Amino acid sequence: MKLRRMAKPGATSSRGPEEQISDILEDDPHVRERGRNLVKNGALNVLATALRLADSDGVRLTVGRILLNLSVDKENRRKILQSGGARTLGEIIRKALSANQSEVDVSILEPIQALAKLAITSSPTQVFGPDSGAVYDAIRPFAILLTHPDSSLLQRFEAIMALTNVSSHGIEAAGRVAQADGLLTKIEFLMLEDHVLIRRAATELICNLVAGSDSVYKRYSDGNAAKSRLHVLVALSDVEDLPTRLAASGALASLTSSPDTCRSLYDLERDHRRILSILTTLIDPSFGSDEPHINASPDPGMVHRGVVCIRNLFINLEPTLRERLKEESDLTGILNVLIAVTEGNAEKPEILQPTAEALKCLMELGLVP
Repeated sequence: MKLRRMAKPGATSSRGPEEQISDILEDDPHVRERGRNLVKNGALNVLATALRLADSDGVRLTVGRILLNLSVDKENRRKILQSGGARTLGEIIRKALSANQSEVDVSILEPIQALAKLAITSSPTQVFGPDSGAVYDAIRPFAILLTHPDSSLLQRFEAIMALTNVSSHGIEAAGRVAQADGLLTKIEFLMLEDHVLIRRAATELICNLVAGSDSVYKRYSDGNAAKSRLHVLVALSDVEDLPTRLAASGALASLTSSPDTCRSLYDLERDHRRILSILTTLIDPSFGSDEPHINASPDPGMVHRGVVCIRNLFINLEPTLRERLKEESDLTGILNVLIAVTEGNAEKPEILQPTAEALKCLMELGLVP
């Protein structure tokens, strides 16, 4: 219709009624309805049969693309899993990657993205089955989706989300994710991304890996390079987006169990005079901050992370450094914030205990309310 209209003398850019009808049929509700009708009427079985009868590169990649388009609708994902769609995608990806050992073709990104969508929605066991080997096999494709130079921002986001879910499968899974080629460097770069969702997802993955992988824990707690990474986590603990703050401060709560981390935070406090203030802001958003989130009510998760970080910092610092910190910084505000926590969280032992231990440490330094 467009070509016919353009061929007419004096053609204008306005569209005819036929094109307008076609455009309406391409909107999201109509596409979603067609996709659900396809799934309802057996399209998933047809795709599996097509692979068995004509197992060629073209058929495999087309099936992967169809499954990706169907999986955009979350309602279809459970049915795709029930029909064995995850196994189908895994086989498509495995054959494509084994055929291209040296260079990964951009065409394989769509089947990997389809598998990532399934891995985001359901637990690793539901997607890959009880065999942990199948979970581990998915790590390399997801890492490729994240690091491939031609992957879109959406594909990278969904790869991060899938890897976060996989890394929660256990210590072994988290360790294998951490070892994926180029993954950590890419994730740390995306933690500085302006896009809130990308930054949040990257920070949540790092939080999982810090808790589950010894190598990542060491990467963030040992050596001079760790200090700059810790500084990023502290900065992300002070952004406006609450889930990002929860993830970043959760990583800090784990890392501050290391005396090396606490020494690095002490050095950062001496250099920047902001570390203690930010950690205290986790507990009381109104404490010494002019950021947009200061008027928010304290989040219980943030309070828990804040008191654990402060407790760990003062307990794990060498006595001489604690004394220096007392001399160099005004700790009275922190003391008062911790006292307020004890008054408002009497029925939450997970918060009350580290708060009491932090208060004891501060009072042993000679601080009084």
